[in-house]
Amino acid sequence: MDRIAHGFNGAVSYLEASPRQAATTEVFRAEITALGETRLRELGDPYEIYGDPWWDDPNMRAEGEFPPWQD
Repeated sequence: MDRIAHGFNGAVSYLEASPRQAATTEVFRAEITALGETRLRELGDPYEIYGDPWWDDPNMRAEGEFPPWQD
């Protein structure tokens, strides 16, 4: 978690990333367990629930038909 939050080996940290860096930089990879996959399905797709926070930026918006971000 510290490497994600504060960076590691030249990778941008989550806490210091600009919105563009956060959208275009792979900060980390995680091996999600079967239980985690089940929980993710229960929670639903955040793009479908909340919309796309980058809907108005053609370089960063999600692929697919999602509404603009809503709080």
